[in-house]
Amino acid sequence: MMKKANHLAAIVFVAVLILSGFQPVLSDEQAISPSQQTLPADKLAEDKARCKLGCGQSGQPDDVCELVCQCTVDKFKQGLDYQRYMLLLDELDKRKVSIENQIFLTEVGNACNAELDKSIPERITRLPKPIKKN
Repeated sequence: MMKKANHLAAIVFVAVLILSGFQPVLSDEQAISPSQQTLPADKLAEDKARCKLGCGQSGQPDDVCELVCQCTVDKFKQGLDYQRYMLLLDELDKRKVSIENQIFLTEVGNACNAELDKSIPERITRLPKPIKKN
């Protein structure tokens, strides 16, 4: 159970990492109506790149980072409209994430962790072994 919890924490951390500190600034021609259902592709690409950088710096293999970051962006596109996406970015920036968005990020973490387990089953053997306490 502890291994699963650590994996979930890592996935949620990556989801938070890709968005933390991000302040979206849109010019007039980039402005999107808050009611629009699609998220800005350029911002999602930036999020994915930031995610991959942070994931790689944490020592994860490239294939794991690619899968986790793509999964996270895909889940954001599936589960968020523009207004909620911008709200999530703001909450993460302020480090005050609502219960609703905490639940959403946990669901993203669970889904991406399951996808990672299916796609790269041998990854468990590549992760560092936990230190046993006596």
